[in-house]
Amino acid sequence: MRREKFSKSHASQIVTLVFILLAIQGVLFLFARDEAAIPQEKRENYGSLVINSDTSRQEYKKGEKPIQNIRERVEQRSERRVESTKSGLFPYRPKKEDFNSFKEEKKAIQPVQLNTADSVELVSLPGIGPYYARKIIQYREKLGGFAEKEQLLEIFGIDQERFNMFSGRITVDSTYISKIDLQEATYEKLSSNPYIGGYLARSIIRFRESRSDMVTDLSALLMSNIIKIELYNILKFYIR
Repeated sequence: MRREKFSKSHASQIVTLVFILLAIQGVLFLFARDEAAIPQEKRENYGSLVINSDTSRQEYKKGEKPIQNIRERVEQRSERRVESTKSGLFPYRPKKEDFNSFKEEKKAIQPVQLNTADSVELVSLPGIGPYYARKIIQYREKLGGFAEKEQLLEIFGIDQERFNMFSGRITVDSTYISKIDLQEATYEKLSSNPYIGGYLARSIIRFRESRSDMVTDLSALLMSNIIKIELYNILKFYIR
């Protein structure tokens, strides 16, 4: 019994030892295969990089060659990128001078002054062609000038959508408005203003003739209920 037991114990130890040897051989085989897979060129370039088995640290025998190889690769990549940019493979990156020229061009765009602009300036506005440029000038002549740029919405065909296209590019200087002298204006002069018209022009003239010894102004027309406060706020830009 003792001899049989002793033999089994030895047999298990021998099996364990065999497995350990096989495992060690497998690990050594994997390391040898990985090293054989490295191309010869890379071995030469990085041959100076070795592993010191005593200290388990990476050291350079001669540190110059790897650094030179890295510099060469960086320079080659830079040259390829420049050539690719010239050939159109990479998107164009604007230079600082391009941004400066864009800023200067943006500053050069001046707003259009609505009371002095000619047809050429008006046509430069988005959404305004020769037809609407002519309509704007005609309406400006009837009014005597614009007091607010929103008055352009009173022109047939210029809706809010079209107005929004160019409203940020126009300004209005009300000092250019040609005002009507209420004491001396004729019926034709008064009625030509779109806010007055023929009916109100006759009422103003009759009121003015009825008080020939007094000055007729907008306040007197408002107090006499000839005009309403809404019309008073508009006509104050066009009548003196």
